[in-house]
Amino acid sequence: MTKDKKLIREFEFDNEKYDLVEPSAKIIREAKLKYSIQFTKGIKNGLYVRRALEKQLKENDPDFFKEYDQRRKELVQQMADTERSLQENTKAEELDLLAQMLTLYRAQLMEEDQLMAALYENTADQLAEEERVSYLAYGMVKTKEGNSLKETYDEFIDDLEPALFEQCKYEVLCWQYQLDPNWQDNLPEMKAAKKADKLRKEKEKEQKKDTQPVKKQRTRKKTENKKPATRKRKVKKAEKEE
Repeated sequence: MTKDKKLIREFEFDNEKYDLVEPSAKIIREAKLKYSIQFTKGIKNGLYVRRALEKQLKENDPDFFKEYDQRRKELVQQMADTERSLQENTKAEELDLLAQMLTLYRAQLMEEDQLMAALYENTADQLAEEERVSYLAYGMVKTKEGNSLKETYDEFIDDLEPALFEQCKYEVLCWQYQLDPNWQDNLPEMKAAKKADKLRKEKEKEQKKDTQPVKKQRTRKKTENKKPATRKRKVKKAEKEE
């Protein structure tokens, strides 16, 4: 268990559990210092800062950002319209189709954003931000015993398994921007798919119930109210038999 640290949340990676804890004032201060050092290094190496790169791109192609903004606006509108249809629909087949459409629009939107973000990957400020987040991850992610994943920051960025390193940064970014790490499970299209699956199961259950043979209830035969045999009747019966 993490000692003397306020737990933000627990997360799991490759069947191992880790704790994300609140950073100390020292860790925050050192992360900001890492940003400054990396930013200065980038400027000395002749890297663009984001604003200078944007200015250069606009000079080379004045319509570059306008085209991106237009494509993004169209996709956002398509997503909004599809989400509205999801809320109004109650048929499993149509919910499935709408969920697939929304997934496609979201993927296209993410692709547009990733292409734009890729332009800034090697700017001085972006590399500096990466350094800051990496240092926060080093200070905030702990084992269940409360230890750092590596003894030093250099070991953390050089020797930690790459996939685990990226997961640690992802957890820090979710904390920083107050996002749910499992946000994908709560997307409208995921909820719609679950709703469609539930509706199908309910429908199958009803159909199965309707096709089951109706069991006939056993009815007791009505017994005739026979009069008890009297002595006189018994004598007549005996005479007939003779």
